[in-house]
Amino acid sequence: LLARWIAAKLAQPIQQMSTLMTRYADGERQLRYEGKRSDEIESVGQAFNYLSNKLEKAELEREQAEAAVRQSERLAAIGQMAAGIGHEINNPLMNIQSLAKLIKQYSSSDDVQLSKDLHTMQAEVKRCAHIVQGILNFAKETDVDNKDFNLISLLSETVALYAHQARQQKVAFEQQGLESFVLYGDRSQLQQVFVNIISNALQASKPGSIIKVLTHAEHEQWVVVEILDEGVGVLPEHLSQLFNPFFSTKPEGQGTGLGLSVSYGIVQNHRGEVIVRNRDPHGVRVIVRLPVDHRELTKYPLADTSTVDGDNSDIT
Repeated sequence: LLARWIAAKLAQPIQQMSTLMTRYADGERQLRYEGKRSDEIESVGQAFNYLSNKLEKAELEREQAEAAVRQSERLAAIGQMAAGIGHEINNPLMNIQSLAKLIKQYSSSDDVQLSKDLHTMQAEVKRCAHIVQGILNFAKETDVDNKDFNLISLLSETVALYAHQARQQKVAFEQQGLESFVLYGDRSQLQQVFVNIISNALQASKPGSIIKVLTHAEHEQWVVVEILDEGVGVLPEHLSQLFNPFFSTKPEGQGTGLGLSVSYGIVQNHRGEVIVRNRDPHGVRVIVRLPVDHRELTKYPLADTSTVDGDNSDIT
């Protein structure tokens, strides 16, 4: 009897570990060993927890990599199509613009209604031309000019570009974090990224609100820039579409829907990531995470995207 009791006592934790591993293999990935022992079973249990956590991180990275590949393929396909459409539309637009100028030049200055109609026609042609130019820029392969530059100076310059508009809207900018940070990359392209994000934040802001630009280093090989606004935020069902070409949450006629798509591509080319999250109680947080030098990138775990502010939807 004693021998049987000892055998059962020894077999019980082994059977529990076997059951735990079987359930985990069957898809219950949240399971972890929670025993508190001081023997070999405890070592096996801790090893199982370590393996489970590593596997979970690996699966998350694989899913994010696959999503990035799908997005790149989609951008490339749409870019090729957009370039052809853009050129086809641009030529007729220029002809309309020239004819409108010619009609205005030879028309009677007394015809007020005609002058108004011609002015409207020219304004609409310019708006269409702006959209077409955005499409062409989206599709165009640009030369990369990588070099060392001060990211904080770049952010300060970008904020200064919108200082006048912010004062008119009675919106304040607030920069916090690093005083200086040297990054290797294409300064002009990365400024385009922050111009797009800050412009969106300013358009979403109401009088009296604050746009925060925060920076901090991570793992000594990464830098993180966060841009926070106090607008109305993004509908949860729209978060997963923000980086899709031609998708826009702005009123019709106020955006091409290409700004964030272009920004996504630029950051991806720098081997970084962009995350958009809603804030609590309102507003949007855009996180741009970049390697200090993407030529010598040592792989670190991706930023934790499991905890979000406000709505728990995000896009990377």
